[in-house]
Amino acid sequence: MFCSRRTLLHAIRLAPPLYRILPPRPPISPHIQTRTYAKKKGKPTTKEPILTPTPDIAFNIEKYASDMHRGVTRFREDVGSIRLGRAVPSLLDSVVVAHKSSRVALSAIAQVNVKDANTLMVIVNDEELVPIVDKAIRNADLGLNPQKHDATVLRIPIPKLTQAYKDTLLKQAAQLAEKTRNHVRTVRADARAELKKLKSVPSDTVRGLEKQIQVVTDKCMGQVDEALSAKQKEIERA
Repeated sequence: MFCSRRTLLHAIRLAPPLYRILPPRPPISPHIQTRTYAKKKGKPTTKEPILTPTPDIAFNIEKYASDMHRGVTRFREDVGSIRLGRAVPSLLDSVVVAHKSSRVALSAIAQVNVKDANTLMVIVNDEELVPIVDKAIRNADLGLNPQKHDATVLRIPIPKLTQAYKDTLLKQAAQLAEKTRNHVRTVRADARAELKKLKSVPSDTVRGLEKQIQVVTDKCMGQVDEALSAKQKEIERA
């Protein structure tokens, strides 16, 4: 039953090579590392709000937002120039004069100085322009009535703060506010019109941009209402 040593060695020499006995190994291929993310079960996926357009979309939301904010800034400056019974040159900042088939700011053709606490002096660059400057100031809804001082100078008494004058100032502030609201609405309409031209952009991207435009619009409208309310309270308390 037992094999001699010579017999065993002879059997080993006759055995097939080792690589014929072992099963072949799979070829080694380079491993590419990938990163996967597990999906949460039971919760629908939600998209983050689009704050800025992607580089391949020809739509600049910041341009429209900046335009709206500039309108609000102008309104704050204009409503801040409404002075209560005090003579300050900025009181006439909103006056626009029709000149040579165009409309120019009063400051372009005249200089406004303070004579005393209750009087402004408007020095017009050209004597021929005095009548149209006078008319522009009267039509500016400021409750002011210029008086001709000499050939090129208009004297403007600042009315006492009567209830009638307060009503005039309140009306002026409300008109400035509505003008600014209309500006914001116009910018929003322009933005929406441009979005409609983006035919190749996914609808969810367009909706995201529309929401962002509305957010900016609502914010600007709120700022206008806040500034107007503050000025109205200031006028009523004066």
